[in-house]
Order: sequence, then C-alpha cells, then structure tokens
Amino acid sequence: MSKIRTGLAIALLASALVGVPASAQPQDDVFIKGAPIAGSSNGLAIDADGNLAVANVWGGTITVIDPAGGEILEMYGREASLGLPDDIAFGPDGSLYFTQEGPGGGVGRISPDGSVDIIAALPFSTPVAVTADGDLVVAQCFAPENGLYIIDPQGVGEPRLVLGGIPGCAFNGFDFGPDGLLYAPNPPAGTISTVDLDTGEVAVVLDGLAFPAAVEFDSLGRMHYADQATGAVYRLDPATGSTEVLAQLAVGLDNLVFGDEDALYVSSAVDGSITEVRPDGSTRVVSPGGMTAPAGVGVMGDTLLVAEPQAIRGYDRLTGEPAGIIRSVFGVSDVGNPITIAAGDDQVITTSWLDNTVRAVDWPSGQTTVHDDFALPVNALRFGDDLIVAELGTTSIVRAAGDDPTQRETLATLVVPGGLAATDDDLYASDWATGIVWQLVADGETLAEPKMVGQGLSFPEGLAAAPDGTLLVIETGKQDLVRLDPTTGETQVVAAGLAIDPPPPEGFPMAPTFWFNGVAVADDGTVYAGGRGANVIYRFAAAS
Repeated sequence: MSKIRTGLAIALLASALVGVPASAQPQDDVFIKGAPIAGSSNGLAIDADGNLAVANVWGGTITVIDPAGGEILEMYGREASLGLPDDIAFGPDGSLYFTQEGPGGGVGRISPDGSVDIIAALPFSTPVAVTADGDLVVAQCFAPENGLYIIDPQGVGEPRLVLGGIPGCAFNGFDFGPDGLLYAPNPPAGTISTVDLDTGEVAVVLDGLAFPAAVEFDSLGRMHYADQATGAVYRLDPATGSTEVLAQLAVGLDNLVFGDEDALYVSSAVDGSITEVRPDGSTRVVSPGGMTAPAGVGVMGDTLLVAEPQAIRGYDRLTGEPAGIIRSVFGVSDVGNPITIAAGDDQVITTSWLDNTVRAVDWPSGQTTVHDDFALPVNALRFGDDLIVAELGTTSIVRAAGDDPTQRETLATLVVPGGLAATDDDLYASDWATGIVWQLVADGETLAEPKMVGQGLSFPEGLAAAPDGTLLVIETGKQDLVRLDPTTGETQVVAAGLAIDPPPPEGFPMAPTFWFNGVAVADDGTVYAGGRGANVIYRFAAAS
C-alpha cells in the first residue's frame, strides 16, 4: 500500500453509486441488515484529507469513509467499470489506482477529474504499491503464470516483468520498507520476503507464519503484518528483530494502512469491518462487521443460514440475532467460497463456481466434504440420499447417487441451469436463460420428459418449495419475488423492487447467475430472500 496522500476525486460519484433507489426497496420487510461496508473490506489507502478508501472485491466497489466515525462519504461502484477491485493505492498526482481480481482483471485508475480507465490488461491482479518515482508495482495471484510487474502510471507501454513464475499466490498486500526494498507476504508459504526491484532478487526475512496477508511500515520504520488465519496484528522491531502481537482481532484479516499519528487501520475480508489499532495496541472499531455479500439462503429449524463468498452465517430466524458463523479462512475452515446453500437437518450443501466445488458442510462444526468432480456447479441440494447439481459446464441438471459424482444421471439439459427446489417427492429446476421452471421428479418418480410448470419469468434464480405446494421464485430481471403455482402456471408478485445483486461486471467471465439471489421457505411458510444490492435479508409472512 502506498503512503502517498492526495485528494480523492469526487466527480465520479453521481454516476458511480450502486444499488436500487430506496423508494423501490421493500424497506418494511428488511429483516437483517449487514455491515455498513458491503462486499468485504480488502485493500486500504488514505487520502490527503485523512479519509480512508476501502476496496470491496466481492462488491465491485470502492468505499470512502471518515475514519473518525466510520461515516460513508463516497462510493465508487460497478457502473464505473471497477470490476472486482482488490487493492488500491494513491499516486502523486491524486489518481487512485486499483487492481482487479479474476481472469478479466487489470489495473485501473480513477483520475483527479473523475474519469476511469484501465491502464494495463493484467489478469488476476492483486496487490499494488507506488514506487518513489510514482510507478506502480503490481503482482498477480492465481494466474496461470504469476508475475511481478512495474507499470507506468499513465498506462504507457507494456507492463515490465520484474519476476516471473511466482507460484500460487506468493505475493499479497505488500509495502516498501525504509531500505527501499519491497516487503511481500507469501500467505500459503507462511513467509515474508524482500524483493529488489532492480535485480529481482528475493530473500525471506520471516518464516513459520500461519497465513500472512499484508505488510505495512509505520513512521518509525517498524514492520507490521496481519495474519489472516490467526487474526493477529504483529509488529517487528527492526533494531532487535523481535516480533510482538500488537493486537488480537478476529480471523479473516486482509489489509493494513497507516493514518495520522501511526494509527493502523485493519480490514477484514470476512465481515467487512475496519478496526483502528493504536501504537500502544489499543483498538477501536471504525466500521462494524457483519454480513457483507448475502447470496444463497436456507432454513435449518429455527436457524436461517446465509452463504456469502467468505462465510456461512447463521441467524435466529425469529429474531434475526446472529447464531453462529463458519469463516472461510485458509487453515481455519474448508468451506471455500460458498455462493448457494441448501439446508438439511444438520448439514448444508453449498456450491461455488469460483472454486468449482460442491460441499457438504456440517453445521455448526464446519466439518466439510468436498466434491470437485462437477462441471462449474451453480446450485445443488440434497434430494433423498442423492445430490442434485445444476452444472453450468454441461448446462445440465444431474443426479449423483449418494455422494459419488461418478454415479450420475442427467435429469434435464437446459440453456442456463439455475434455481433448484424440492419437496420429499418432487424436484424442480429453473432455466435462467429461458425463464422456464421445470418439474423433473413427481411423486418420487423421475419424469421421462421434464414438465414445464412455469414460464415467462425474467432470469429466475432463487427457487424454493413452500408448504402449500407453491414455489417461490426470484426474478432477477424484474427484481421481484413471485409465487408460482406449479399446477396452473399462474404467478403472483409477493414483493417488488428487491435490492438484488447487480449483474456481473462487464468483461468478467463469470456465471450468469453471478453471486446468486437465493430464497428459502420455513416450515411455517415464512419466506426469506437475499437482497445483496442493499446487503440485507428480507422476510415475508406466510401466504394466508
């Protein structure tokens, strides 16, 4: 992270705000509100006014807050072509530079006049820092061939390779030390290394760490680093080489930046919180954490379960109070990046096209069985003893006997499989592209030909079976929650104008369902739906 402090351009704000207008949202039905900073908190940078900019990779936004009270001052959003911004740094001229994760990623710039452009097409870009000369240093993470590059801040010429063949995600949130070397944590290896940008020489300076995520130096030249797996913030004394735990926070820490008087700000990739750590180790919550990116939802007894890319969260479905969490943190749990969730008696089934897995997760212990033999799963549930999976890779709904993906049959081939819903004896699936809902199993018997039970829906995603025999469907194209009678095909709007998830960023090769907009129904008919556009969960009373 760069310590260069310049003013943040605000001309972009009018065209960059995200979400659905407040007047269009069913505010009276909001049941759970998430963290103020939605989409997780990742890269950090301080502007000339002392305000804190926060990159939100899962939200596709950059949020600017007042570190004194946590008030959100600005929000730069997906309409500004930010993609999935992971890290940020200010340049000498006041430009705010950001990296974009994923195969369609690159390095972008918000200029002082508010214009946004991509200055380098560099897929899987993750950390960024600014050199003393104003150039950018950027590393890739999980690219086929990771590299460390120097990039002209105006985007002139091609990125210059400093070091190639970097394995996995070897460089994360890095910073320049007082010696002019780049200090880079290697999270999987548990090391922190120096990199000489002139020679490309790498030297390990700390090892035996759990999962170091970010490094930052204070005004006295002392190195600080955050460990995601332990939740600890460490400080190293350069004179003695001794390391101390400066502060103990929750696991899931992501990045660091120093503000005035060496106040250290720490972000959390799991709960979106920002915490201030003073030089004496005292802490203050700047922006509280919580739910950041609700996608799939499920009901297990009196517990409402919410899947988001960095956690599975539980809430009391009657009161909305938190009732447990499984954090997706390397070395802490194996729940991956859950996007959809289907709840059983004591286990949930999750899918993630991000890591190409279907997982069976015990709640609340987090014990997990991973299935990675499906082709881009975008949804799944347990049906009897079998797994039903919507595979984007084969555009099919498949049934795997028991937990064995090799013992499978194709129940239907759709254009874009999406929602799944089941009773004890009936199974339904929605086609996101055609707007059709199909019945695949009736009274326990697999239908020779799928039966169309609903049509004309606008990009249906979440699908759930209600006790009265109807189906609840989220129409993402209309931002509506509708009730479908599968016997007649008739639909009724339950709620209009939900703040559902926007479409994927332009140019990013992702599943059309993106983070998925889920819906679930309790045994008493109460309906729960995700509102990721506003970082909320809605609750609607059972049909009378």
